[in-house]
Amino acid sequence: MLFRQPDALGRELEFPIDGVFAAAAFAGLDTTVTYDQAEPMTRKQVFGFVRALGAISEPDANLMVNKGVTVINDQEPVFRVRQHVTTDPSNTLTKEGSVTKITDLVQVRQREILNIFIGMKKLAQRAGEIEEKLNNLFHQMVSNQIIADYKGSRVFTDPATPTEFIVESRYSPVLPLNYITVRNFVSTT
Repeated sequence: MLFRQPDALGRELEFPIDGVFAAAAFAGLDTTVTYDQAEPMTRKQVFGFVRALGAISEPDANLMVNKGVTVINDQEPVFRVRQHVTTDPSNTLTKEGSVTKITDLVQVRQREILNIFIGMKKLAQRAGEIEEKLNNLFHQMVSNQIIADYKGSRVFTDPATPTEFIVESRYSPVLPLNYITVRNFVSTT
């Protein structure tokens, strides 16, 4: 990739830079507060570069994405994220970058809610109180378009450790739209 910077005389000079700068630019895009965690980074613009020094063929880019590499395409005059993927392409829930960010966010928010209960008395109504707080969290995440749906949370005592609750929650993340397949059927009638 090439980076443009003016010299002491104000002339625009271009410098070749390493791919780590593209990775850093993508990291900045991926962590910006402009987008929520469910927003796919696919097709988003990456700033700071003039042009690529070489091009990756479509078949090679497909192979890279399928192996867990996020590819940034030079689509002059801009650079765009081809598809935001993680290093675990084994299934949709682990491959899509936005889905893993949603999963991380859900776990952080759950931990914040559950931490307030640690150290309290384990009374009969406590499991219901926890379920109510978690269901409110998931309802809010649906409203904010972070998750698509949830089936509620279940809280029960761990049979092996009576001083511990087990929480089970089922939800569906908002998935990115990566492709649109068009099928045209042409006929004479």
